[in-house]
Amino acid sequence: MTSTLETCANTAARPASPSEGDTLYQEDTNQIIVCSNETGPVWKTYESNGELAYPNGIYTQGTPYSITTQPDMHYDASRINGADESGNPALGGAVSSWQDRSGNSRDADQATAADQGYYQEMGGNSGIKMPSSDSLGFYDTNHAFASGSDGMTVIAVVTPPAYSYYTQIVNAAAGTSATPRFWNSAGIGMNGWTAATLNNLGGSYSASSYTKVNSQVPRIITVLDGDGDQKLFEGRQVGFAGTTARTQINIDNYLQGAWFLGEGGTGGSTHFGKDYTKAGGGIYYEVIIFRGLLGYTVDGNGDLNGGEMNTVVTYLANKYGIDADTVYVN
Repeated sequence: MTSTLETCANTAARPASPSEGDTLYQEDTNQIIVCSNETGPVWKTYESNGELAYPNGIYTQGTPYSITTQPDMHYDASRINGADESGNPALGGAVSSWQDRSGNSRDADQATAADQGYYQEMGGNSGIKMPSSDSLGFYDTNHAFASGSDGMTVIAVVTPPAYSYYTQIVNAAAGTSATPRFWNSAGIGMNGWTAATLNNLGGSYSASSYTKVNSQVPRIITVLDGDGDQKLFEGRQVGFAGTTARTQINIDNYLQGAWFLGEGGTGGSTHFGKDYTKAGGGIYYEVIIFRGLLGYTVDGNGDLNGGEMNTVVTYLANKYGIDADTVYVN
């Protein structure tokens, strides 16, 4: 006896009036979905082919990579519309809105054409490449953390530009600033040697100990910063660790400004498109931003070996074909 599972091409093609228990294979996401409530309707993921699952996200369970913490924002270049591949533009097409897949609807927008990145695919991975300019190219999330946060965790998969002299990757403007500045923001930056930096809640930055990292490969960069716990990872390997005390008013000040992908203004350093007469601007593949410190454990060298942060890094490494245990040094 043979059986056939009905299919749908994408989210838009799902049945409008299913019955509870109806099961489909969705072709663009390689997932099996089950109607759990015919009023709405509400679809639940049964198997998601290695995607990240968390509360209120596209995937909530049934994947090898499940965490219990919902991100504040999650941008995935394979799903420009925040849901599936149906909203991805043609190769080279401009991206005016990179929509949030976290379930919080905090989209990263850019209405000015000159500041918009464009969609591309490299090595089977979808990305948004930023304009090659010192002063152009960023997205504004229009979202700030609420007061009382205990810190931040930011995880980004990027290929940095060919040369990055104090460039911003993902940053929150301090509460006293309209846009981030390299010396007055929180998040991830790059210094003049294309090494990652933790732009921290003290208004300065801490550079990775990997000081000459090859910029022209996709990399997983993770920073977290809270009261008494600051970390910067390249893949699973720790690049900086600190335990500086933070006051609540200090944390709130630096995390209550809008978050930007790129700098967001002429704040004294360059955007992620900086190319310095070399080839190409930076590329974003995926960015995940959490209010608070994502749980993690480390081994004797301080490198990731467990916890929810390690789950996210492992998901990203497998998705983008990155060796998370190697730092690519020139």
